[in-house]
Amino acid sequence: MEKPKEIELLASLEGQAAYVNRFVASGTPAGVRIAFLEITPDSAQQQFRSAVLLSYQDAIELKNLLTDILGPVELHLNVVNNKSS
Repeated sequence: MEKPKEIELLASLEGQAAYVNRFVASGTPAGVRIAFLEITPDSAQQQFRSAVLLSYQDAIELKNLLTDILGPVELHLNVVNNKSS
């Protein structure tokens, strides 16, 4: 996967990031819709935070990006969790 250009990285930091701890993805004829929600411990209500609609090709690129970022983290967490078992 191609590294983001510096201008893309700078633009990605301009907006606020909403905290989310739940997400829902669904396939549509146009692509994949991912909605982001927050559930607070003191409330069972879900608060909608944002949603995006990605073409299937862009969704695959997102999957690959997340795999690249989270693969080493997941391995580390598995090692740590196995040590504490």
